[in-house]
Amino acid sequence: MHKFFNSWINKVISLVLNTFLFVSSVSLAIMGSVFGYQSTAHKFGKPDWTYLRMFTILSNAFNGLVCLVVVIMTIIYFKKDKPYPRWLKILFNCGLTSVMLTFLTVLCFLGPVHVSKGGNFMFMYNGIDYLLFHMINPLVTLVSYLFFFKGEKLRWYCLLYAVIPMAIYSIVYTSNVLSHNWPDFYGFTFGGKYYLTAIVLPAMLIATYLISFLINLLVNLLDNTIKK
Repeated sequence: MHKFFNSWINKVISLVLNTFLFVSSVSLAIMGSVFGYQSTAHKFGKPDWTYLRMFTILSNAFNGLVCLVVVIMTIIYFKKDKPYPRWLKILFNCGLTSVMLTFLTVLCFLGPVHVSKGGNFMFMYNGIDYLLFHMINPLVTLVSYLFFFKGEKLRWYCLLYAVIPMAIYSIVYTSNVLSHNWPDFYGFTFGGKYYLTAIVLPAMLIATYLISFLINLLVNLLDNTIKK
């Protein structure tokens, strides 16, 4: 592999990026739920545990914890010239896929729906938490995974692990929406058309796998290009 991928510079950049992702994700999740921080109003309030209902928050927090593991393993492997273990790449792929699902859902679904109702598309990025969770963290994670993480190629079945976070969340979300414990804040029932969940949920799971697949296809293409 290219010398840059074995250099200490690469590993230092990886440490910086993944430390940032851990701090930004976990700290904002804590601030929003425990301290009721409202970034758009720039004020704190009462604890708001409903903040943790959203996949956006959970996916970023999960990805942040994964990035902490990457930081720890990078320190362990700092002087070693060998790829990270497969389990770590699978875990990192799970975290990245989850936040990229958030990124693409906002970009391709929630943003346009908000605009169709007379809103401003940039509302989806209003406030430091929205901006980080919906855009910056997913893109920084993608850069970290593509360019600063060295691991063996993953087979197609290894990518199925990336569907697990979304699968678990979809079961929890759907059961609570159908039992009217939660409002359909993601609008997947399009105004109470609950039968559409039979279409939307499988589509989301398939989309999640495709995101994981395309990310790793890009990784393999970059890897082959670098080797040439």
